[in-house]
This record gives sequence, C-alpha cells and structure tokens, in this order.
Amino acid sequence: MKSGVKYTLAGMLFVVGIGGSVVWSEFVAPKLNSEAVWVATEPLSPNHVLGPAQVHKEMLPRSDVPMGAVTHVQAWLGEYTTESLTPRQVLTTADLESDPFAITPGTEDVPLDASWIASVSPTLRAGDRVTLTFLPSQVAKTGRLTLTSFSDVLVLSVHTSNNREVVTATPTHGPSGVGAPVNGLGVPNEVDVKLTQDQMLALAEAVARGEKVLISGS
Repeated sequence: MKSGVKYTLAGMLFVVGIGGSVVWSEFVAPKLNSEAVWVATEPLSPNHVLGPAQVHKEMLPRSDVPMGAVTHVQAWLGEYTTESLTPRQVLTTADLESDPFAITPGTEDVPLDASWIASVSPTLRAGDRVTLTFLPSQVAKTGRLTLTSFSDVLVLSVHTSNNREVVTATPTHGPSGVGAPVNGLGVPNEVDVKLTQDQMLALAEAVARGEKVLISGS
C-alpha cells in the first residue's frame, strides 16, 4: 500500500473513531443509562385522583430511579395517591391505588364522633371529598386566627344519630356531592374519613384541645 493511501485511511479511521466516541458519549450512553419515569407536577395530597395535569414524564439516571417506579401512563392514569407527593417526586406503585376506599399502609379509617363535629352538610355521602377545618374553642385576644385544615379528605361512610348508614341514591336534580340537593336518605351525624397517620395524630391533638371539626366541600 502506498504511504499516502495508508496515512489517509489511518486519518479517516481516527476521525471516525473520535466521531463515534462523541456520538456514544453524547447521545447513546445517556439513553442507555437513563429511564423514562413519571413524576408529580405539583404537590398532591393523599387520595388525589391523577390526571395529565398532575403528572409528567422525565428522564432520570437509572441510579436515581426508585424501586417500583411507574414507567407507563396506563399505570397511573385515573389512579389515586396513597400519600402526599412533592413536585418532581417519582411515582411508584406504592404511591398509587385503584380503590380509594381501601385502607393502605399509612392510612386509617377514622370515625369522627358527633361531639367533635361543628357542622356538616345534610347531603354529605360516602365518596365525597371534603376539607376538615379545626375551629379553636377560644380565639386569642390578638384577633389573629390561623386555622389548621386537611383538604381532599375522602369520606368513607356517613351514619345517622342511631348509627344507621346514610345511603347514596341518584340525585333527583342538580349536581352530586357536598351541598347538592337531596342525595340519599337520613341525616348525617357521624362521619368516617380516610386519614394518614400524621393527619390522625393532628386530629387527636386538636380534639384534646377542645377544637371542633368543620366539614366542608373540597
């Protein structure tokens, strides 16, 4: 082989080698070492139904992907969160549930005794999502009042004063949910809600302080 041709081929192989290395390090390797996952777009409370506005896809290094990470849209769309999620937190199978009424690890079925309740809508029914607001027994002299509340709390069941469950029926007219027209039989008196363990502890402390629970629509 002529020396000129030999050096030309060597130069071409050198250039191809450099180009291939650049392509590998800049494009191929990141894809092989990364994985597409779904993360929360915004802060999410427990028992929140997931839709496209709450979740988006991100590429993360495989070393940063937690066990059980959700990688397919079908795995989270329409599912419910089992705990609070922060923005950009990776969704995992442990964070999701299909049946919001199921009591999962970290949650409890908590009965709200009638003596704890300040006010409740007569149309409240199981399946409604409500806000629980704690009303202090006394207001500080400063006049400034900071209320603690839990939003998007799932109502598990509603009972009358004689412990009969208030049933859900098809509304005769108007919307369904809290504040709707007649939506079943019986007057709510005691309410069971699904709370996280942290929320249950806060509730117990509020009740110990003599605070009442206002139940309103979320």
